[in-house]
This record gives sequence, C-alpha cells and structure tokens, in this order.
Amino acid sequence: MLDSDTVTEDLQDTIAAEDGQDTVEAEAEEVVISIEGEEPEADPDAVPDEELGEAGKRALKAAREAAKESARKAREAEERAAAIEAQYKPKEPEIKRPTLEDCGFNEDVFAEKMAAFVTAEDKRKAAATEEQNRQKASTEAYQAKLAKYHEDRTKVGVDDDAQARVVAKLSPQQQAALMDASMDPAKVVAALAKTPKVLDELAGIKEIHRFAYRLAQVEGKITMTTKAPPPPESKLRGGLAMPSGNLSSQLEAAEKRAESTGDRTEVIRIRKAIREAGIKA
Repeated sequence: MLDSDTVTEDLQDTIAAEDGQDTVEAEAEEVVISIEGEEPEADPDAVPDEELGEAGKRALKAAREAAKESARKAREAEERAAAIEAQYKPKEPEIKRPTLEDCGFNEDVFAEKMAAFVTAEDKRKAAATEEQNRQKASTEAYQAKLAKYHEDRTKVGVDDDAQARVVAKLSPQQQAALMDASMDPAKVVAALAKTPKVLDELAGIKEIHRFAYRLAQVEGKITMTTKAPPPPESKLRGGLAMPSGNLSSQLEAAEKRAESTGDRTEVIRIRKAIREAGIKA
C-alpha cells in the first residue's frame, strides 16, 4: 500500500517535472447570487464576442455607452436640482450685534441685549461645529463603505458592465441610499444586475425613505452560495489523467476495475509512474 499525502505530493511533483506535463490549476469557486422568488435574467454581455458578429458588437458597445451617458446626465440633473434647492433654502435670520445707540444709550438695556447676543452667538457656533463634525463623520463613513464595496465587488462578480446597468437606473440619491443602508452593497448590486425587474421597481421609488425600506426587504431575500470547483488533475506518463488526492485509494480502484474488465493498462501506467518517481508501493 502507498503512504499518504506526502507520497501524493511527491509523486505529482516528480511526474510533472519528468514528463513535462503541467498540473491543471483548480478553478476558483463560482459565486451564485440570486433574489428569493425572482428568476435571474440572462446577461446580454455574457454572450461570447465571437457569437455576436461585428454588428452585434457595435450595438452592444453603443448600448453600454448610452447607459453610461444616461447615468452621467441623471447625476448632473440631480446635482443642479440640489444646488438650486440650496440656493433658495431660507436662511436663519442673523442676530444683529446690539449697539449702545440702538439701546437708547441705556447701559442696562445694552448689557442685557449684549448678553443675549453672546449666548445666541455661542449656540450658533456650537451648532455649526456640530453639523460640520456630523457631515465629516458621515462622509468618512460613506467613503469607507464605498472603498469596501469596490474591494468586494469583484469577489461577487460585479464587473464594470454590471455596475453600469445598476447605476444607469438609480438616481444619485438612490445610489447613496443603497451604499449607506445596505449591509452588503456589493451583493445587492450583483443581485440587482441579474434581476432587472426588481431593479426597475426600486428605481421607480423616488421617496428615499420608501426606497431604503424596500431595499432592505430585497436584501433580506438575497442568497449567496458558492459552487466548489472540480479537483485539479495531474497527467501521468502516457496521458492518464489522475485527480489529485489519495493515490493509494486510486490505485486500489484501478485494481478493482482491472479485476472486472481484465484490462490492467491503467494499473500498469500508475505503477510504472510510481516506480519511475522512486516511490515504493
């Protein structure tokens, strides 16, 4: 009988070196993301380029560019609307610093109004500082979450085209809400890119609080599983493909098959490779 894992590794390394045959690399795990109760739609970008033809390639490129341009124009429109809203937003009335003349040169009245002015000004400055700190913390938290999203999106299959499809549908406010309110934004974007029906539904909800509520419901239905890849194969001399694993059990299996079929070709090849590798059975 053969020894265990050390024998397996030594044999495969030796055979690969002597025969000049590479070990087939194991494929990465495939991440499958879906929304419970929703059928994912086929990704048009998944069609191999050679099957599209020149006209199809041009049409696909034009559609991608149109989606990006639409998203850009939507962002610009939202930014202009926000700027106009801020411009006409009523400002808090400024508190005028009192003067002795305004107080009829009455020092008692002046002192009372000056004390009220100083108190109000201190409160205003404190509120402004608090608001600045709040906005700074909010911006830093958002940027950190955005960086984490870009780090995670490749792991769940969100390429530039998938991201563009989602961005083209959602307004900047909706995009910010998705990034801020989602537990896992990359997973949400991956799911929405595969289910245009749900994406369109969310895009139609303009009230951000309702959008965030519905988004939370959708995220709760998202499932993520991984498909394990098949084990890598090593090719022995003579072209025999042998999955990596316990060689002892594989040789035993070959012996059993030979007993029933009478064909010992596989057994001979394995044993020959073992001998040439200098490993004793």
